[in-house]
Amino acid sequence: MLRRFRAVLSVAFSLSALPSAHAQVAPALDDLSDEQLQQTVNFVIGNAVFGVYHEAAKILISDFSLPDAGDGRNTADQLAGTIMLEANQEWLDTAIVNATDSWYLARSSGELPEHNAPLYSVLVPNVARDRQMACLMVGKDNGGYGDLAELMGLPKDEWKACEVAYPQTVARWSDLLKPHVKTPGTTKFDIR
Repeated sequence: MLRRFRAVLSVAFSLSALPSAHAQVAPALDDLSDEQLQQTVNFVIGNAVFGVYHEAAKILISDFSLPDAGDGRNTADQLAGTIMLEANQEWLDTAIVNATDSWYLARSSGELPEHNAPLYSVLVPNVARDRQMACLMVGKDNGGYGDLAELMGLPKDEWKACEVAYPQTVARWSDLLKPHVKTPGTTKFDIR
């Protein structure tokens, strides 16, 4: 896992050092107010944060040989979502809401008149993944995430089952990850 992390860091550093890596101007953002621009930036950052958690979850599942249900995306979504929700941090809650909002918006953008769906649309989660994430969120806090869960297509009559399943999901991931958790100060990295 450390080897993968170092590889990603070196690629990121290399790309940031390239002369062509300049900030690009987006004319579509010129007409936004400062508040709208800040909301847009927060939306993008929230999506990036969820993406990082999702990819980190995939690495944990792979490197620790954790049980994977299906193609890996659903399991990684569940682990990433659980970690983010259990952190009880407002910025992570906002990130998960922004990410799930983008899934919905990306799918519905294809329904706009005279709009060609972008190539990345194939990466947008499907309705089943929406419902899984909505169930996780409603299981944690149905009052806080209820509106979003309805938007994501999770029927209200399924919320109770999600509330029952959420603590079981948290306990399952805690048990699976427990053997890999190190106490502070005891972790040693052998670097060659």
